[in-house]
Amino acid sequence: MTTEPASRVDVFMIGASKCGTTSLAEGLNTLGPISTGTKKEPRYFSDPSTMATPLAQYHANYDAGRPLWLDASTTYSEVWKGKNERSALRIHDYCADAKILMLVRHPMARIISEWRQFVYLLDAGNPTIEPNYGVHAPKVFSQDIERFPDLLENSRYSRALAPYVARFPEEHILVIPFEHLLTGHPEALDRLDGFLGLNGRLARGLCLRHSNSGSIKGTANPLGRMLRRVPALRRLGAKLPLNVLRRIRPLIKRDPDTGLDVDACVLARCRDALQGDTRAFLARWGWDPALYDDWAPFRNR
Repeated sequence: MTTEPASRVDVFMIGASKCGTTSLAEGLNTLGPISTGTKKEPRYFSDPSTMATPLAQYHANYDAGRPLWLDASTTYSEVWKGKNERSALRIHDYCADAKILMLVRHPMARIISEWRQFVYLLDAGNPTIEPNYGVHAPKVFSQDIERFPDLLENSRYSRALAPYVARFPEEHILVIPFEHLLTGHPEALDRLDGFLGLNGRLARGLCLRHSNSGSIKGTANPLGRMLRRVPALRRLGAKLPLNVLRRIRPLIKRDPDTGLDVDACVLARCRDALQGDTRAFLARWGWDPALYDDWAPFRNR
């Protein structure tokens, strides 16, 4: 790896959403050569409004003294409103020899995690979810899969990655199952290390967490809603350590799995829609096609 300071982003960790990109970005940022930015998801190439800002402002997100800059915006692989198509075209125009890194996860685990995220963010009054994703008032998982089909489509990894496969050479694309990174799978670590040119740093220094502070989900109970109205308490909550937040959550939030009714019919629908594509996708990128064949653990969670 060159030791010259970077002047552009040349690695894009495009997703998939809810597949561990935050954990990996945090881990890579500690290794020295890589800057993942003060803002992990600048989303510069997926949103027309952000691309109206000067390129220098986008570059200012990264440490100019580090030789490798990595943009970890999961919107770049989202199929919602063609964000993946738009992002792939703009990233290629920006850097035709960029490297594209995609993390994947069991498709059902990803769907459930994204559904929880929407329930939580809409309950918290996030103003971007409905206009950006068309998702409003999610409540019961089995119904929401019907109402918001892109929840399922975002787990169709071949579709998410297709615009990048069409524009970038295969050797510039790496797919890694996040479960392998969590368990320290030697082949996964070696592939990622070589792809990023880290010269063995990854195997020696990468330590990932399964969850991050953003995973403290749930719907606010009356106490939580009252506390949310106090700006000082909201700011304090954002600074509390993860172990403290986990102790407080039961006092101010309902179970994040309320409404998660994954019965046999719901599970079968998701499996039938995604398993064939998932097996082909894993095989295409050099992983065991049976890696995500077990869907039983997700029933009636």
